[in-house]
This record gives sequence, structure tokens and C-alpha cells, in this order.
Amino acid sequence: MSLPETLLLRQPALSAEHLAFVYAGDLWLADHRGQNVRRLTATPGYKQTPHFSPDGQVVAFSGNDDGAASVYAVPVEGGMPRRLTYHPGDDLVRGWTPTGEVLFASARHTISARVRRLYTLSLEGGHPAALPMPMAERGAFSQDGRLAYTPFAEPFWSWKRYRGGMTVPIRLLDLDTLDETEVPHKNATDTFPCWLEGKVYFLSDRRGVVNVWQHEPGTGDVRQLTFHDDFDVRSLTAGAGRLAYEQGGRVHLLTPGEAPEPLQITVSADLPNLRPRRVKAAPHVTSFGLSPSVISGRPKGRAPGQRIRPVRTATGS
Repeated sequence: MSLPETLLLRQPALSAEHLAFVYAGDLWLADHRGQNVRRLTATPGYKQTPHFSPDGQVVAFSGNDDGAASVYAVPVEGGMPRRLTYHPGDDLVRGWTPTGEVLFASARHTISARVRRLYTLSLEGGHPAALPMPMAERGAFSQDGRLAYTPFAEPFWSWKRYRGGMTVPIRLLDLDTLDETEVPHKNATDTFPCWLEGKVYFLSDRRGVVNVWQHEPGTGDVRQLTFHDDFDVRSLTAGAGRLAYEQGGRVHLLTPGEAPEPLQITVSADLPNLRPRRVKAAPHVTSFGLSPSVISGRPKGRAPGQRIRPVRTATGS
């Protein structure tokens, strides 16, 4: 039986051999064509932000199986994910260092859970080492050790075309000299920085819809690479000489200088939440009405950006 294309694939990442992505709260692996899909994790918690180690043999990710989101690592061959951090707040994987340490963001040493710093951590465990920036939300290392990072979190995705004090810049830091420059920035949000062959790639809503952009540090040049006009690009990573991003529920691969390649991926997943089942109505009822023969109830629902109010029937109707 032929299965349809699977959508709602999130947060893709690339190694030389594999494509990783998030679907239905778990991690999945495929080849670069989106074929030969297999599940990498199968535990109840939600997994997010997969990133391949420099040698492509380990996937680091954040998962909440044990409470708050913690850093885990799992071999690409599969097996039991190994927990690396034990902090009561969220630890969110952002990538790897060139020397094979996990890079993650955490609010463990900040004044507020809304403010994070970047840390590195060995696969062998131990105490995380903080990078020198007092605030950092996302980050990525170049092969020569430079760091591209955002100092704070981007606005909520539902804040379309936001302009104001929370628009995010991208900064480039030399960790040896602590010299810092900034990607030329307008009143727009720039986020998800990553490096490929000495250039910085990132997401920006400078022209409305979020698309992929490129920055050349040597010249200061900034230019747009993709031109999606329907759905925002939602995540971006680099690996194996290409970029991988999420847009419109699909995974796209992009080689700079070429057109984006949307992948048609089919995931054969057992999704128990989609099975027909009996649900106890009582916990979901928010209002009711009486008649001589019928009791009616209406559960509370939601729509994007607003609450659905309970239906009220006029007296006598």
C-alpha cells in the first residue's frame, strides 16, 4: 500500500550520510533523498533540536523524558539515549564545537529563565563550560572557531513581521581576541545562524516572509537566497556542504548558488493519538444546559490567536 507524503517534519539536520528531523515528538533518520526513513528515538517525551557531531556518528538533542528539556546524545546506529545534563531548567542543544563538544543554551546562571547563555559540554559528561557572552540564545561555530550567535530569543513565531525592541541581531565573535562584529541589521529579526565555507547563513524577515539569507564576513555583503512567499522558513542548519531547513511542513535542502530542493518524505509511523478512541467528556465540559430529555455540553476549544467562547443559547430558543 502506497503511503502519502508526510508533513509537519521539523528541525532538519545534515551529516555526510544522514538527514535527521523531528516528527511526532521523536527523532528520525533518512538519507539525503529523504528515503530509507527509520525512527531513532521511541520514548514518551518530546525531542527537539537534533544536531550531528562533527564525525556524523552521534546526534545530540534536547528531550523532556525526565522533566525539563535536557541534553541527550544517541548514536546514529540507535540505542538508549544518554542524558548529559541534569538541570531543573531547559537545556537546548544548539550544535557542536569543532572539537566535538555539545553546544547548548541554558538559563542556569542567569537572572531570569527568559535569558540564556551558551555552554559547551563533553560527551563524557562533567560540568558545562560557559562561553564569555553574558547573553546568548542561539549559536554556531565555524571550522576555525569563530562563533555566530544571537544575544536573545527571537519573538514568538506568531508575531508575524514584528518590528520593535525585540528584533534580534546576529553577532560574530572571535573567542581568542573577543573582537565582535554584527551582521548588518535592519529593524527585522535575524536568527538561526550557521556557517558554511566561511559564510554565515541565517533566517530573516527583512522582506516580510522569513527566508534564508547569506552574509559574507569579509565584505559585509548580505543577500537573500530563498524567496518563499507563502510560509515562513522555521529552522536552519548546515552540514555536509549544504543547508537544511523547514518550510511549509517539508524539509528542504539548499546548496548555495542552486535552487532549493524540497524532499518528499514518507514516515511509516504508529501514531496512537490518531486512533479512534473513547474520551471521557466530563473533564472537558465548560458549560451545559438542561432540557426535559437531553443534557448538552460543549468542550472548550482553541483557534489561532484567540479563545473559542462557549456557545450560549438565547432564552426560549
